[in-house]
Amino acid sequence: MSSHPLFELASREDVADVNGFCRVAGTLTGEKLAESYRAEIASASNLAPENAKFFVARDGKVAKPEKAKFDRDHLAMALWNHYRQNGARLGLSDGTEVELLDYNVAVTSPKDKDAKLRKFDLLGLADDGCVVVFALRYMTKKSTKGDTPLQFLLEGLAACAVAQAKQDALQTELAETFQRNVSTDPPLLILAANSRYWDLYRRRATKAAGPWIEELERLGQEIEASAGIAVRFVSLDLSGDPSWELRDAAPTLLAKPRVRPALKEKSKTRAKAGAMAAAAIVPANLERPTRTYAMQESYQPGDVVEHPTLGKGVVQAVISAVKVEILFGDERRRLVHGKQ
Repeated sequence: MSSHPLFELASREDVADVNGFCRVAGTLTGEKLAESYRAEIASASNLAPENAKFFVARDGKVAKPEKAKFDRDHLAMALWNHYRQNGARLGLSDGTEVELLDYNVAVTSPKDKDAKLRKFDLLGLADDGCVVVFALRYMTKKSTKGDTPLQFLLEGLAACAVAQAKQDALQTELAETFQRNVSTDPPLLILAANSRYWDLYRRRATKAAGPWIEELERLGQEIEASAGIAVRFVSLDLSGDPSWELRDAAPTLLAKPRVRPALKEKSKTRAKAGAMAAAAIVPANLERPTRTYAMQESYQPGDVVEHPTLGKGVVQAVISAVKVEILFGDERRRLVHGKQ
């Protein structure tokens, strides 16, 4: 097997073909990709160590404003500026909250000729301490094509492999730079693109491209089962085109982005929400006092919690040692509990 099978697969013409990538996706399995993922980890582990650190002092500004482009590099900066300046976290639909730590993070030295990845678009930390690797894409209204969703997935998965290969160094530096404790679990992969990107390919799903949405959803589930990498396809609903402007040389979003699942049609999302609301509901145990939600607390079904932003909810199920499902009104959210 090649030392960089994920990158090589992503560069194939049929994977880059807007009308052909779905057929390739249909031939892939989570087990095959997990094998390629392990090969990428081994290759990244053998790279010469860097002298420079991953994280450097950041001001969120463009070095040469006159040459600023509306691309994924500047989208990463705009997102980092928005969430860091507002002291906020990027929330996913499953209740995961992600702190954005740094953007365009250098992965390898330019002297590492074998390196296929030079930087992470964004790095973050989930509320359970898991490292979060962001792969980003951005398309303007004038854009008609870009990396296919399968290329997007493969390159994002390869980035996770590099992060896992350098896990010890990342853990040490995250603790030193941000005073954060990091889980030893595999990274969480977030494939985030603006809605223009997803809409463009979604329209093709009913035409020549084929049922790529179903294939990528399947691969995401199989990758998590085979390699332990949770994959989240995320749509960033951004205002304006372009969606940010330079303010004192800093890319600044025109409005707060709406973050939602990318592969779900809106009608399907509503149907799923309705089905969840109709599912069996664990009633509140009124013999127990209402508790203020905190990640460090442990909960049981029936507990009533008061969340600072989501309001009052009832614990429905304990998903794992660090996750519970809570019903807020008619919306179920998975939140962290029992965090040490």
